[in-house]
Amino acid sequence: MKALKKFNLVILLSFALSISVNAQKDIQAGMDSEAMSSDVAKINELVPVKEGTTLKKIGSDGVLDRSIEMDDTGASVSKQTQGYIRPTSKQRFNRYLDGMFVKGLIGVGASSVVQQIAENPPEWEQNGKGFLRRVGSNFAENIIEESVAYGLEETLKLDSKFYKSKKKDFGSRVKNAFLSSFTARTPSGKRVFNPSRIAGRYTADIIATETWFPKRFSYKDGLRHGTRGIGFDIGLNFLREFIFPK
Repeated sequence: MKALKKFNLVILLSFALSISVNAQKDIQAGMDSEAMSSDVAKINELVPVKEGTTLKKIGSDGVLDRSIEMDDTGASVSKQTQGYIRPTSKQRFNRYLDGMFVKGLIGVGASSVVQQIAENPPEWEQNGKGFLRRVGSNFAENIIEESVAYGLEETLKLDSKFYKSKKKDFGSRVKNAFLSSFTARTPSGKRVFNPSRIAGRYTADIIATETWFPKRFSYKDGLRHGTRGIGFDIGLNFLREFIFPK
C-alpha cells in the first residue's frame, strides 16, 4: 500500500512539474514576444528616413515584413499590390484541405464519371468495380497534386489562390485568367511564376501511370495527362474569371 502511495505521489509530482514547465515556457514566450515587439518598434522608429528611400519594415515577429517607400513627409507608402491581403497560414491550410476533400472531391467525381463513360482506361472495365478503381485513382492523384503544390507554396512563400482581375476590360480579364494558371502572389502581392501547381500536376500523373495504372502506361503518359490537366486548369480559371461569383 505504501509503495502504491509513493508511486501515485511520484506521478502527481511529475504531472505538476510538467504543468509548471509548460506554464513557464508560455510565460517566457509571452515575455519574449513583448520584448521583440518593443525592439521592433524601436528599430522601425530609429531607421533614418529620406525621401524616395525604400526600406524593409520589420514585422512583429521579427521577420522582414514588406517593402516600404518613404515619401517627402516621412510617411510610408506601401509597396504591397493594391488591395492584396495575404491569407493567413490557417487560411492557406484550410484551402489545402478544401482542395483535397471538398472541391477536390467534386472534381474527382466528375472526372471519374467521364472516364467511366469513355471506358478509360479500358482495362478497368465499365462496371461498378471499374468505377471504384477510377474514383480511387483520381482521389489519390488529387491528394498527391494538392500536397506537392501546398508544400512548395509554403516553402516558396507563394499564394496561388485565384484572384479576379481588378480591371474590368475584356483583355485584362482574359490575361488574368490565363496567367493565373502559371503565377502566384508573393507576400507583398507581386505576381511571379509559380512552379508549385505545375510540379504537383505532373508529379501526381507520373506517379499514377508508373504505379497503379495498367502496365502499358509509362511516365510519358503521365506527362501527357499532366499537360491536359494544366489545360483544364486554364479553362477553369476562365470560368472563375467570367462565370463563377467571387
